[in-house]
Amino acid sequence: MAEVTIIGAGLGTKKTVTMEGWQAIQEAQVLIGAERILRTFDDGTKITYTAYLPHDIQKLVDAHNAQRIAVLVSGDSGFYSGAKKLTQVLQAHQVRFISGISALSYFAGQLQLSWEDCQVISLHGRKAQFIGVVGQHEKTFLLLDHQFSVVQVCQQLLAAGLDFVDVYVGERLSYAEEKIFHDKPQNLLGKTYDDLAVMMIINPHAKQRSLSNSLSDAELIRRDIPMTKSEVRAVSLAKLALTSQDIIYDIGAGSGSVTVETARVLTKGWVYAIEKNPLAVSLIQENCRRLEAYNVDVILGAAPAVLADLPVPDAVFIGGTAGKMQEIIMAVLAKNPCVRLVVNAITLETVAETLSCLKRWFEAFEIVQLSVSKNRPAGDKQMMIGSNPVFILSGRGRGEYGISD
Repeated sequence: MAEVTIIGAGLGTKKTVTMEGWQAIQEAQVLIGAERILRTFDDGTKITYTAYLPHDIQKLVDAHNAQRIAVLVSGDSGFYSGAKKLTQVLQAHQVRFISGISALSYFAGQLQLSWEDCQVISLHGRKAQFIGVVGQHEKTFLLLDHQFSVVQVCQQLLAAGLDFVDVYVGERLSYAEEKIFHDKPQNLLGKTYDDLAVMMIINPHAKQRSLSNSLSDAELIRRDIPMTKSEVRAVSLAKLALTSQDIIYDIGAGSGSVTVETARVLTKGWVYAIEKNPLAVSLIQENCRRLEAYNVDVILGAAPAVLADLPVPDAVFIGGTAGKMQEIIMAVLAKNPCVRLVVNAITLETVAETLSCLKRWFEAFEIVQLSVSKNRPAGDKQMMIGSNPVFILSGRGRGEYGISD
């Protein structure tokens, strides 16, 4: 059984590895790591192997007779590191970790910023939403790679209306050719950047949001476009059972009240607001801008036709269907047979059609009838005025759609 030390090698230069890490490298008989890291730490006296995938490293460790093996990973071994998977494949050996300097701690130091309140997102080899995080937090740190560049991040910031944020870009950190840029996103377009750049985005207008659905109807612009009222929104969103990374469809989005409320909850998710009325589309966009709902795409068109090119939804809210309830539900289930569905209905016919679909394809479905009365002045007194009852139908797809239908 070999003694394997997984060492956070910092940013690739000797000055960002700790003294403990440097001592472990000196004592090791074998060094394993990516070529870029080995070039820095190989002094020619040790056996070296170029590898960075966990199972490749496992094979080298299992096959080698050396007692002291050092596996070098970039940055800090506990910060978006390959060390996490290595511990799973090296269980037959004695493994210990040594931390290094992460890109976040180094970059924040160069910027003279504290980072305990920073939101961290890695776009390195993975797909992640960051617009909602930037919109709601003062500091957001992004790890980039060749598949998601500085320019692409800036394009998304501008598309979301976040042109006022401050962007810091760090390239080749800790190396002699280190570069750090600071500008607005619109001024960083049209340039080329290193593949392994990092970004710190500062949003001076970020605000603390309530953890509950807190928008009042008065905060939304309505004009003559239908709007889901606050009490109905609260129950409907509860039935959607949202998580922070969900992809949501708001079909028949109207004035965008559900879209805005949902987007403000989803820090790492996205909302697709589908609306066929051009006037309503403009209103949704205006409400999103005013109420800082940045993680939204507003789509002009009618469901189910416009759903074909959208990402797979985790949950769907239906506020209007133009008589195509079953077709829309079938289109949604074709994308995700386990989708969470919430439908608002005010007519018994819509209830009946939706219930038929719920019975056929959904489990644990329920119907809530919500009647809301609000106070209104009557001289020097208050009286309660009732609104039309709303039926809130909800359920989760059984996962069987398309098997026998």
